[in-house]
This record gives sequence, C-alpha cells and structure tokens, in this order.
Amino acid sequence: MLFRSSSSPGAAPLLGDWHLVDTQFVDDQPGAFQGSSQTQVVGLSSGGFVAFVFDPALDKTVVFRSSDGATWDEAGSLPTKNATVTDVTDSGGQVVAVGYAYDQVANVAAPIAWTSTDLQTWSAAVLSAPANIGAMMIKVAPNGFLVWGMELTQRTGLHFNFWISADGASWRAVAGPNLPAGAAVEDLSANSAGFVIRSTSQGLIQTWNSIDGAAWANAWTGPANSGRDYYSMGRPTLRAPDGTYVTLGWDTTQPGASSEYPVTWTSSDLTHWTIAGRTQSEGGAPAMAASIPGGFLGAGWCGQNVAGCPNGSFAVWTSVDALTWNQIPGARAIVDSLGGLSPNGVASDGTHVIVVLRDNNDDRIHLLVGTERK
Repeated sequence: MLFRSSSSPGAAPLLGDWHLVDTQFVDDQPGAFQGSSQTQVVGLSSGGFVAFVFDPALDKTVVFRSSDGATWDEAGSLPTKNATVTDVTDSGGQVVAVGYAYDQVANVAAPIAWTSTDLQTWSAAVLSAPANIGAMMIKVAPNGFLVWGMELTQRTGLHFNFWISADGASWRAVAGPNLPAGAAVEDLSANSAGFVIRSTSQGLIQTWNSIDGAAWANAWTGPANSGRDYYSMGRPTLRAPDGTYVTLGWDTTQPGASSEYPVTWTSSDLTHWTIAGRTQSEGGAPAMAASIPGGFLGAGWCGQNVAGCPNGSFAVWTSVDALTWNQIPGARAIVDSLGGLSPNGVASDGTHVIVVLRDNNDDRIHLLVGTERK
C-alpha cells in the first residue's frame, strides 16, 4: 500500500512515497520481528538501519539490517541470553548497543554493552554496578561514549549509574554529575562539545555538561515552578536543520491556561533552553520524533476530536520547525486498516524514515517506511 505526503510549500519537509512493511516476510525466523516494545530499530549514521529483536523461541536477541527499511536480512545475534536492548549509537563504523540481561536463576538483572563493526560478530561487556541496574541510554562525543543507567525495580528510590568508554568495548564506572537529592535524569544528549544531562528536581529543570563524561558542572537551571504551574521537557532532544536543538514539553504557566499545553523548547548549545512557542499540530502532539533532512518526523495519538484526527487514533506528522506539525495525508487510514497499533519508535538514516508500529493484539512489528527528499 502506498500513500503520498503533502507537498504544500513551507508546510513540512518533502517526503516521497510511503509503504507499510509487515515483517512477517522473515519467514525462516521463529518469532522474527516480534518482541513488542523490546524491539529497537535505529538509523545508522553511515546509512541504513539495524534492528534488535528479542526472539522468545530462541531465547536470544537477533540482529537484522536493512539498507532501505523495507528489505531486511539477519546479520547475527547478541551473545547474551534474555537481553533487552534499550538504546543504540554508532560512530566510525562501530555500533554500540546497551541494555541489560536478566538472570532467571539469580533473579537479578545486569547492565551490558554490546559492540560490533559488522553487525555479525558481537562482544559483550558487563558494566560494573549493583544488582538490578539497567543501561538505559548511550551517546557518543569526540572523547568517547557515555552510558546512563538506572535501577530497574526502583524499590529503594531513584539510583543512577554512569559509565564511560574510549572505544565502546572497555568501560569504567564514573560518579556522574552531583545531582540534587531526589533528582530524576530526563535525557542524555551529546554534541561536539561533549555530553549534556538534563535532570528535574523539586520542580526545577537543570542541565549538566561534561567534556569526557567524568567531570561535570551545572550549566543551567530553568524557570522555577510555582504551585500548580509548572514547566516540563521531554525527550528525545533533536537536531534542527539550522544546527540548533529542540525538544517538546509542557507548560501550565500562561495566563488563563486551565490545563497544560504542549510547547517547543529550543537551544543553541544543548545546555541553555528557552520556550520557542506553543506546539501547534493537527490533532495532538507527537509522542516520539526524529530529525530528518529539512525538519522532523513525529508519531503518536490524536488527543483532540478534530477533522481527520479522531480522539485516540494514530497519526504521523512532519514539521520544519518543531512548532507547527502537519499530518501526513493517508497515513492514519492505512494504519487504521490494521487496527490496534501503537507507535514503538521513529528512525531515520538521512535517506529513509521508519515509523515502528506494534500490534497490540499479537505484538507483531510493522514498519511504515518512507523516502526523504533532500
């Protein structure tokens, strides 16, 4: 099934023909592209995509690769049983995935980093941490890699761990930023200057920056919340076409506001942020998004009963500035024809874009694949 996106001048980045890929085409792999929310599909900086799919029939995580998001081949598998991949990055031809593995005998989980240069052969490194810590996010900067982990059970409150590596294979634990008591880590990002962590504590948003992931400093504290009025910022942090950064969030502080409404935050350096304006979209705000040439692609549910976007239905949007989002005509109809789908992720390799959809009934993964027009 094919559908075309809007090409209204200035309305959104131009996208070519789209089609829906049912990953059942991998007929020789039991449970292939199942694994529900554990499935990770990531666009590589060198082009193409990699997918990590937990196969319960084989008790392992299978790695698939694709040059266009439509045709997939099995490349290898992780050398760890009961593995959950939470995030992936790549640099210089090296792919590094992080997550955790659950030991069913000891009834504990351990954080792990996996690395490969060909997607076929993988090495695993268990990250030093107390029991039941999972590696949640990874970023790469000029001085190496940084991983953020957190307690999976949260039985003893929020507990965070950080690890750094120069090569993605050998890791050491570091203290991380001196976060206030009770703070929550909201996002981890990186650029040519190093790493940035965004945290929230007692209603305040703060950013912390580091060149190498070992030494940290508080860079910025956001506007103070007051009573029921508050600000929030989400993730991921996205790179804009002009080189700045954006993320979506919420604001209840505007005069006359009876409830929270979505806003777009912007930054020139990842550390200092301002609200660019209210996020305007046809029916709702994206729950997840990715940068694409010329703008952004988002996916999520409609939250308002407006024409073409009934409340609770699935939608895909594009935007040039992350402020105004336009639905891709025909996307909702083709997705609704399957019924019971939820967005599981958005990925781009600079040429193709993928909206990852999970079937709520049988956990099968479907891919909505399009081609970007630069």
